[in-house]
Amino acid sequence: MVEGGDFREDLMYRINTFEIRLPSLRERPDDVQPLAEHLFRRFRPGLKPNEQLFTPEAIEVLEKHTWPGNVRELANVIEHATILCDHPPISADHLPQRFASRRGPLPKVRITGPITLRDLEMQAIYDALDRHGGNKPEAAEELGIARSAAAGRCRPWGHCPGPPAAAVRAPGCTGWSAAHRAGRGGP
Repeated sequence: MVEGGDFREDLMYRINTFEIRLPSLRERPDDVQPLAEHLFRRFRPGLKPNEQLFTPEAIEVLEKHTWPGNVRELANVIEHATILCDHPPISADHLPQRFASRRGPLPKVRITGPITLRDLEMQAIYDALDRHGGNKPEAAEELGIARSAAAGRCRPWGHCPGPPAAAVRAPGCTGWSAAHRAGRGGP
């Protein structure tokens, strides 16, 4: 700031008596769990002292995240999970949707009938997402299509849409949208 002329040098020497360097949260993955537990207790007072607050899967997902928003982002994520979780422990399912790609591979679609172009597109998109750990822009780039085009074809971005009619539904899929089931089309 001083070098850029945004801050007076003499004032900097007055207030900069002692510097403390605090590494970002991405540099301190071991601090994620204690901070998450502290934040959860702050958002949900009255928890028992030795109560398990997070499942091991949730902690693993949180520790793998790079935390570009640092501790403020962690606080936001824990507040989100606190709202969704009626009682501890918080599981990975309580975390925001953007953490879904870190929960494990996407389900494979197993084709059991005639294969359509839509079936092949869906499988290609799921496979690309799996190869890129759920990173949608990278998956779309590999496929040579815009992210919005892939979303329009398959809609795997925010939820598991279920396989087409010629396929067997993978475990955990919610199925097609209500509009599609009603015959009004739509992805």
